[in-house]
Amino acid sequence: MIQLMGYNVVRAGIMGDKVHAISKTIIAATGGWHSHTEMRRVWNNPDGANIDESFSAEFKVGARFKDIAYSNDYRWDSIILPYSLLVEEAAWEAANIINGMDYDNLGVLGLATDFDILKPDPDKIWCSKSSARIMFTVDSDFEAFVTKHGFDENISPNDLMLMAMHYYRKVTP
Repeated sequence: MIQLMGYNVVRAGIMGDKVHAISKTIIAATGGWHSHTEMRRVWNNPDGANIDESFSAEFKVGARFKDIAYSNDYRWDSIILPYSLLVEEAAWEAANIINGMDYDNLGVLGLATDFDILKPDPDKIWCSKSSARIMFTVDSDFEAFVTKHGFDENISPNDLMLMAMHYYRKVTP
């Protein structure tokens, strides 16, 4: 199973969690609730072991795989992506291709501030850009849906979560 996970800054703040300045800036600029996305895959490897792994990009780290406990469920919104096992594997192959890419500090700053002079670098990545790139690689219909609504892979975390909620709700309520 693959899920698109969205860190819900508003709910985390209401529940008393410390909200970082960059998260506040992102949600203020994009008018949303989500400041970060992760692609989460839960599956059994060939040895039968249960694997729970996430992929995204983060500041000062870049694109990476990470073990995230998701222990505070109120912080995260989850959208189950109705992918077959073969599509899940293709999605994780797409993640492996972008694994290690540098974080796009200026691209995120442009996204978070609407400064038109700060353009995304095609050779760098941020969280929702990595999630969108993986999703577009394996689901061209979702990419067409997102594009029809005026977005591309340089999408904010909140806009990606909203697009996925609307698109996949027809499959997973």
